[in-house]
Amino acid sequence: VTKGPDRGQRRTCKREKAPEGPMLLPAIAIDGVDLSDAAGVEALVASLTPFMYLGDVSLVLPADASAASPPKPLTEGLLVAHGPRCRAGPFPAGADSLAAAAEWLHEGARVIVWDMATGGAEPTAEQVAANNDAVVALWKDDLKTTVRERLVARIHVASLDGPWLDTLAAIKPFFGGAQLVLDPSLLESTPVLEIAEATAAVRGKDYHTDHLLIALEVAGGSHAWPVADVAALHKLSVSVVGPGVIVEEAAAQANTAAANTSNSRGWVSYLDEADDARAAAADGGAAATDAVSCFVGCLRSDRPDNLFPTVVCDKLGVALGLVYSTAESLRASVRCGRGVYWSRSRQQLWRKGDTSGAWQDLHRIDLDCDSDAIRFTVVQNGSPACFCHRPGCRTCWSAGAHCGGIGHLERTLASRLACAPVGSYTKRLFEDPDLLRNKILEEGQELVEATEPDHVAAEAADLLYFALVRCAAAGVAVADIEKHLDHRATKLKRRPGNAKAYRIAAAEAALGDKK
Repeated sequence: VTKGPDRGQRRTCKREKAPEGPMLLPAIAIDGVDLSDAAGVEALVASLTPFMYLGDVSLVLPADASAASPPKPLTEGLLVAHGPRCRAGPFPAGADSLAAAAEWLHEGARVIVWDMATGGAEPTAEQVAANNDAVVALWKDDLKTTVRERLVARIHVASLDGPWLDTLAAIKPFFGGAQLVLDPSLLESTPVLEIAEATAAVRGKDYHTDHLLIALEVAGGSHAWPVADVAALHKLSVSVVGPGVIVEEAAAQANTAAANTSNSRGWVSYLDEADDARAAAADGGAAATDAVSCFVGCLRSDRPDNLFPTVVCDKLGVALGLVYSTAESLRASVRCGRGVYWSRSRQQLWRKGDTSGAWQDLHRIDLDCDSDAIRFTVVQNGSPACFCHRPGCRTCWSAGAHCGGIGHLERTLASRLACAPVGSYTKRLFEDPDLLRNKILEEGQELVEATEPDHVAAEAADLLYFALVRCAAAGVAVADIEKHLDHRATKLKRRPGNAKAYRIAAAEAALGDKK
């Protein structure tokens, strides 16, 4: 049990210095994309997806995009589905741009980055105070709520003994993070770890409510971060921002080799050689940092075989099985968008489903809080959609095909839609939209009228069943519903939420006709 401000709260994990958050934030410039064109946004999402498997991406906005609300195609095509993986900016200094940045937050961007000063200058104390006042005014007058954890201040740092640490202390009550833009000459004279360690006293303890998240960027936007630096900074809870690339498997094998370096605790970190896995981007040869090498470089293992335990889950969080990963399998998975692991029995890559037909679409890959285990979130496919080698077993922990809850109901409805047995009531609902509509109205009314807790639960279960039948008929998955719930949770402005009289009248008329 912790002491101090959080006393009485039991910790669920004990970390050393290896957070599970982002390590490399690939800076993706989108100035060549027509954000108002659905096809252009679709192509942008396809290019971002391999990076978003591994963590957040930093969208580098053109000047016109950072001065207005995100266009509707960008909101619908990227922010609704992938907003929790996106940080957007930099928004230029000034209260007007902060209002535009708030619109990006409202439409789903998880974080926005706001310049503290113009022209790459270090902000003065007066500018910092004015910016803090602008944030407070935004909270009080426009949003009616605080969004500290979603605001990142972008601060230029020219020298180690400059005023930037005072700036960090001044912005801490108003911003949840700081993106420090380092002058290249500073990196030449000062080790990057020394710069990061200098922030320790200001940023506070990890995961405390007033903690300040730190990310480092190099001015000019063309710095390729050495993986060794990324891994060392990750242990200090510091991320880096810079051009990113996903190296081809063959190129990675030809140009890099695993260099295992043990520390005093016997852990093994996995870093790449060959200029620290900095890669040349295919288009134009610009220097960039390989995102997969960074992810692997931040992993550690005390296993003799140097494998990484990997829990595979579906999008509802249900654990399907335990497998093992290597640097090679992680790269292969990111490149093909499928669940790819390491087979200990065959001693080779194992792309799930190639022989069984139960393939997996990759959704995301996460580190645990100690950086010594991995979680794959996937969409399990197949007929049946089972992970385990035992026939009919969806998970390696299930004795049979049954895994209860909403996930099981969703899979049952999908099965009934494809091929329902004779006399199926669900099939009748699929074939009779009027009946389904009336049942949804009826069960909603019964839920409203229920009073006892168990009765409320039973009526809610009925309503969920009929609602999910409607969703299945329209090709909507539970994950799609969760996506919209998550997106709405990012909204900064709320509508009154009053009941619509015409909807109530229509429902009452429908219920009256049914009687």
